[in-house]
Amino acid sequence: MCSSDLFRSVSERQRPGKSILDCLFFLVPCLLVFAPLGAHYFAHPDDLLARTAELHIGKAVEATRSASPLWENIGKYALMFNARGDSNPRHGFPGAPQLDFLTAIFYVLGLVYFLRFWKKSYATFVLLWFAIGLQAGLLSEPSEAPNAYRTLMVAPVAFFFAATAMLLSFNILRHSLAISRFRIALSLTLTGALISYSLAINYRTYFIKRP
Repeated sequence: MCSSDLFRSVSERQRPGKSILDCLFFLVPCLLVFAPLGAHYFAHPDDLLARTAELHIGKAVEATRSASPLWENIGKYALMFNARGDSNPRHGFPGAPQLDFLTAIFYVLGLVYFLRFWKKSYATFVLLWFAIGLQAGLLSEPSEAPNAYRTLMVAPVAFFFAATAMLLSFNILRHSLAISRFRIALSLTLTGALISYSLAINYRTYFIKRP
């Protein structure tokens, strides 16, 4: 990934030449694809900013003359994954957490792990992705928070947190069972059961309950 390569070269003080060249190979096609839409927005800036001006949290902050709307949003989005999610029925079951119970546990463990090692380049990159992805929700009107659609960018990171925590748990379990000759089988069986449980819950939610 362009941004991760560039971030790694800067944070770990590596030679940036190759990473910058890789970024150019990535960015030039992106700019060419975006050029027609960019030209339209350049000629009609209101089309780009109208929705932002309508939903921006600035109105709520100005009305209350405090930062309470922002703190309200932070609280709502902090609970979005494992307590109370989006209330819009178009985005899922109203009020249901964005993650199933099991995945939510590993999501929290994974988040804690990356916060613990935030100085590592890979951890900092993932945490920045997560923080930036939440901005569209945090800086929007609090009455519609949390909004899963506006923060969809964080979905890969949330699942990456959960997957990382699951892998670490598997390794810890495997090492803790080192005295048993069945440690690999037991570890794989338990991990497979957990993954199967999560898959079954999500399949039932999206392909049985929701339709």
